[in-house]
Amino acid sequence: MVVGTVLVVLGGLWLLSEILDFDVWGIGWPFFIIIPGAILVVFGLASGTPNGAGAAVPGMMALISGLLMLYQTNTGHWESWAYAWALVAPGGVGLALWLVGLRSGDEEMRTGGRTTFIVGLSLFTVGFVVFELLIGISGREYGSSGGVAVALLLVGFGVYLIFSRD
Repeated sequence: MVVGTVLVVLGGLWLLSEILDFDVWGIGWPFFIIIPGAILVVFGLASGTPNGAGAAVPGMMALISGLLMLYQTNTGHWESWAYAWALVAPGGVGLALWLVGLRSGDEEMRTGGRTTFIVGLSLFTVGFVVFELLIGISGREYGSSGGVAVALLLVGFGVYLIFSRD
């Protein structure tokens, strides 16, 4: 089933590339990472047991890595790896554990996954603020809207932390 799905997707991409005379591989190569990752996540969640984390965790890490590479390939914003790694691990690990915990009814896995996911998002946000807004690693200008966005992120995250006590 998995091999068949991968072959259908690859064949479809190749067909599009040939018909449209378009370099699908030049911008779409991250799908070689995204698709297997998504398949692993689906199989991990489909198990309905905590053991599904064995497929869902590496699948989510591959899926998020592929999505980041798709973004970076199409924007040239490769500098974002300085902080985007936090979305892969611990963020992706936590997201997978949270989803498997929800699906299987494992409260401990759900809670631990949620916490780990929040840590990943927090590291990403702090990294973005430090590397993009303070250091200017990519040379992009965010202007006053960037400052407003950061302020709103900090307030929102602070409110979440205050009211999310279990």
